[in-house]
Amino acid sequence: MKQRYHIFRRENGIYYSLDTLTKKRESLKTSDAETARRLSNVQNEACQQPTVNLQIAQVYLQHSDPDFAKRNWQHVMDEMGRAKSGSTKKRWDVAIKDKAFDQIRYFVLIKTQAEHLLNAMHKGTVSTNAFFFAAHS
Repeated sequence: MKQRYHIFRRENGIYYSLDTLTKKRESLKTSDAETARRLSNVQNEACQQPTVNLQIAQVYLQHSDPDFAKRNWQHVMDEMGRAKSGSTKKRWDVAIKDKAFDQIRYFVLIKTQAEHLLNAMHKGTVSTNAFFFAAHS
C-alpha cells in the first residue's frame, strides 16, 4: 500500500511530515531520524486501520492509568463537586442532578462523541450549560 505520509528534513535539522493527499507539511518536532520514522509510521498506520487505533490507544492509556477506561462523566461531576465548598457546592450539587446530564452521566469519557455532548447541551438551560462547560473544562 502506498504511504500517505513521508518525512523530510529541513535545513534547521528538524524533521517534517508531508501529507501526500492534502500536501500539508507538519513539524514532527524532532531532529532524530529514528523518532521521525516512527512518528511517520504511526501516521501511516492510523490511516490504514482507524478502527483498531482506538483500541490501541485504550491499551496505552490503561497502562498509564488503569482506571481511565472506566471513568465516566459522573466521576468527573463528583470530583468537581469535591473541590467546591459552601454555597458553591450546594449550587453544583443541584446543577449536576439536572436531567440534561442524564444523557452523558454514565458514558465512558473516551467513548463520548460530540453528538452526545451536543444532545445534552440542547436539553439543558443556559444555567445547566454553564455547569456543563465547567465540568467539561
